[in-house]
Amino acid sequence: MRKKMLILSFLTLNMIGIFIFVGLNGFDEYALKSRFLQIAAIIIVAICIAVSTVIFQTLCNNKILTPAIIGLDSLYMLLQSALIF
Repeated sequence: MRKKMLILSFLTLNMIGIFIFVGLNGFDEYALKSRFLQIAAIIIVAICIAVSTVIFQTLCNNKILTPAIIGLDSLYMLLQSALIF
């Protein structure tokens, strides 16, 4: 398990590095700032999703159950659509 996590961490860091540094030309400072902000936002969202899933599974006392399985994501989309229209 530890070896698998190390490999996945290494691959993730490599992909982040490729995303940030490949294709920079001209406006390097703006592109770097924008890409770092995107990576920071992705990391924050990933942490929030992980924590909320653990809390939800703990409250429901079910390791498989997620909000998507019981349809709460569809309810969220319905509420969003109702607010827009």
